[in-house]
Amino acid sequence: MKDMKWFFPDTLTEVDELLKNGYKAHGGGTFLVKTALNTDGLFDLSRIPQLKEFGISGGYISLGSALTYTKAAAVLESESAGNFMSKALSSAAACPLRNRITLGGSIYAAPKWSDLIGPLLASDASVRLSSSDKPSAVSDYLSDKKLRHSGIITEVIIPEANIAGGYYRFTQTHFDYPMFTITVSMRGNEDLSCCITGPASGPLVLKGKRAELLKSATALPDFNKERSLSGEYIKKRAEIEFVRLLNITGGNKNE
Repeated sequence: MKDMKWFFPDTLTEVDELLKNGYKAHGGGTFLVKTALNTDGLFDLSRIPQLKEFGISGGYISLGSALTYTKAAAVLESESAGNFMSKALSSAAACPLRNRITLGGSIYAAPKWSDLIGPLLASDASVRLSSSDKPSAVSDYLSDKKLRHSGIITEVIIPEANIAGGYYRFTQTHFDYPMFTITVSMRGNEDLSCCITGPASGPLVLKGKRAELLKSATALPDFNKERSLSGEYIKKRAEIEFVRLLNITGGNKNE
């Protein structure tokens, strides 16, 4: 096995050059498997200060892609107490992993068990890439392979008004990957934006009035078997939890 080359860029211009040469980014390092990298080298992102910046402007919360789950959850909670995004990040994995997993790497990898993807899709979040000044919707980023490989994520942009609502993750134990997650984003006047991750066909985004969504909640797509549980059981459980979350999210905005 040949030795892996390491690079330590200080600017995004250097990052784009390294990407063009076939090297891959290293952030938190929790999703890297050396035998599956298919590259001669990695470049570390820790020396690029703008990737760790955060702030709020014009109703949007901006989070640098190198922020860890722990840091991002704290920033979000300080800006909008009780929001579902910080709840999701705070409940993901275990504390040592939350201190390592970065936003950018998590979105790029987008594993089925992600606690981040559902809240981002439900809130109509977007990402900015090193290759473009124009933000791209997270939904477009996930579905467009060419876009995903055009540059690294530098910033995650979340509409502050869209992160009030509820979040649920289904696991067999507290420290476990979720078999499905449900996010309900409140938009006012009974308008909701929801995302369910876990279906075999991929994340499901549903938008509409509460009454309309309650009707569709009992007809979710199929789920695959997970561990000791059948796909039929997981689907039924997801339908039950979706109805429950739809019913309790509203009276208290951050239930």
